[in-house]
Amino acid sequence: MTLGLTVSVGGLAAPALGALADAMSLRLALVPLVALPALGLLLLRRLREPAPVARPAAWVGAG
Repeated sequence: MTLGLTVSVGGLAAPALGALADAMSLRLALVPLVALPALGLLLLRRLREPAPVARPAAWVGAG
């Protein structure tokens, strides 16, 4: 699902970026391609590690 969503969003964004590059400049069109991963990195750093799952005592040696 994630890969399909990524490909779909990329397919929708490519013509928009191309139109922006034609209307303005290539440099301006490439700014979102630099800014979005940086924004993603900032959001990623806010995530916490998941808490370990407590297992019942019967599962401790079984596995």
